[in-house]
Amino acid sequence: MGNIWFTADQHFDHENCIEYCNRPFNKVHAMNRTIITNFNSKVKKEDTTFHLGDFTLRGSENWPMVKGWVNKLNGKHILI
Repeated sequence: MGNIWFTADQHFDHENCIEYCNRPFNKVHAMNRTIITNFNSKVKKEDTTFHLGDFTLRGSENWPMVKGWVNKLNGKHILI
């Protein structure tokens, strides 16, 4: 059995979040890649993560894009 993780506010694809939250990136693609790299350095394939909100700028109407981000992350995911 893996670990259980809780996280929030990844804001994938939210370019304005870089300025609003003072994130250290020039481009949204660099931010997205760093979020994935940092997440996968801690979370293992057997782990479960609860994402507590603001996973991406995209809404449920863009589920294929949201699922694309989820598929790049290790483990099982519950988006709340």
